[in-house]
Amino acid sequence: MFAKRSDEGIVAARRAEELDPLSAIISADTGFDLILARRYDEAIAQLQRTLLLDATFYYTHYLLGWAYYEKGMYQQAISECRKSLELNEEPYAKAILIVSLSKAGDRAEALKLRDELKREATRRYLPSYYLAVASIALGEKDEAFAALERDFADRSSSYSWVPVDPLLNDLRDDPRFAALLQKVAAAKLE
Repeated sequence: MFAKRSDEGIVAARRAEELDPLSAIISADTGFDLILARRYDEAIAQLQRTLLLDATFYYTHYLLGWAYYEKGMYQQAISECRKSLELNEEPYAKAILIVSLSKAGDRAEALKLRDELKREATRRYLPSYYLAVASIALGEKDEAFAALERDFADRSSSYSWVPVDPLLNDLRDDPRFAALLQKVAAAKLE
């Protein structure tokens, strides 16, 4: 089911690009759709094209970092996430940087950045989803599930990614994940 819907979304994104070929946000969002569809090579190519439209668009850099992470290209992922954060202190870019650093073996910096993200969440609203992603990277599954539950209670828009986000793969074999998916499905029916 997801693959069919994903393909439909990518077709729509490509159509939007045809209608507005100079829009960096449309182009970057196409890259996002490709990441969620797990078409990482295509996402990387898409996002590299997006950088030609606007090399200073922070969103493109962290999406490119995410795609590199999913390909196991951790140093490139770290570099792109750092570029993104230089341009804009986007918390999801920080979460992806934490994931990348953790996989690259720099747990100390990953923990430091995760603690920064937690402190930031006490000063302003951040979707708990971001903390969940960081917690997964650090092997803290209980904390990740607690964060996802908070995110669901907040009705954060990022919660809609739960069924498809590859950054949540380490949780998929846990029975609590199936329960979360049921909540997401039930919420969509309300």
